[in-house]
Amino acid sequence: HGFLVFTPPVALAVAHLLHAPEANLRPDGAGRLMLVWNDFAAAVTADTKPDTAMPEVQAMMRSIARLIPALAGVEAEAVRIGTRPLPPDGLSIVGPVPRMEGYYVAVTHSGITLSPLLGKLAAAEIITGNPDPALAEFRPARFFN
Repeated sequence: HGFLVFTPPVALAVAHLLHAPEANLRPDGAGRLMLVWNDFAAAVTADTKPDTAMPEVQAMMRSIARLIPALAGVEAEAVRIGTRPLPPDGLSIVGPVPRMEGYYVAVTHSGITLSPLLGKLAAAEIITGNPDPALAEFRPARFFN
């Protein structure tokens, strides 16, 4: 599970996904931002009721303001809690599956942002048979002994 926190419209123009070790931020339309703060995912259970007054949400807003000072004083407008389908290591899974001849997978939580690139790289690998070094750390083989 994880927190998705949405801001009201802000003056900061964000045109791309921001990915930092502790947080993800992206534009959410109409000047709003959507934030995911990775440190607080463990605080979410099936019984957690989303609320902008939650201590974790307040801490998230203070922390994001330290990363991006232009967001100082911005309050959370909405909070949603959902399941984040991620492999145990948090990385995408892309490439041929060991011991399954001709079976190639491309699985990711970040499909909206990564699908154009992953599609291009996967197609090139499938057509040429040449592994792309950019995909080395995402191979399904990391889950096989």
